[in-house]
Amino acid sequence: MNSALIIFAREPKDGKTKTRLLKRFPVKLVTRFYKDFVKTVLKTAHAARCNRRFIYYAGTGSSISFLRRFENKFVLKRQMGQGLGVRMYRAFKACAKQGFDKMIIIGTDCLSLTKKDIQKAFEKLEQYDCVLGPSKDGGYYLIGLKSPHKELFENIQWSTDSVFDHTIKKLERLNKNYYLLRRQEDVDTIESLLRNKSYVNIEIPNEYCTSKNWA
Repeated sequence: MNSALIIFAREPKDGKTKTRLLKRFPVKLVTRFYKDFVKTVLKTAHAARCNRRFIYYAGTGSSISFLRRFENKFVLKRQMGQGLGVRMYRAFKACAKQGFDKMIIIGTDCLSLTKKDIQKAFEKLEQYDCVLGPSKDGGYYLIGLKSPHKELFENIQWSTDSVFDHTIKKLERLNKNYYLLRRQEDVDTIESLLRNKSYVNIEIPNEYCTSKNWA
């Protein structure tokens, strides 16, 4: 089978990424955090075995100097469409048109993701229609498909705690079998950053580590 790994990412720009962390940290530091998140996930993605690796980025193609550093290892494509669901479906559809029949999308928020997780997802796609990696916030950090199914991405309230449950219900209505990977955590808040900072090479200045949240 022909496998494709797709990473959804943003070009790191001040004030445009990990905005919930801005409640505690200055904007330049948050941007630096996100750059480290991207590098960590891309290193994991590059270590996983597959036929092709893509970075699907949000925004225009005129100012992605950071992400372009990785185009020797990843094919860069712009996300197309309004809304996350549409953009994911179109990424799957574009890869299917190129002949890929095992396709996985991951983001840049799950720092504990390993190459073994990705390999297991590809392996399970040989016998399942869909593979999901549930996240602790009610979403998912990974979705793998053998073919695009538009219904899986329609009428979903993204960035809510109902995403995973609604996706499972849609799979069952479509009579698609699925496999669940281990539950992991996306880094979106100060608390989740603390719990997951060991997975990424970041330094948090001491002056930002005095709150009870940083015990």
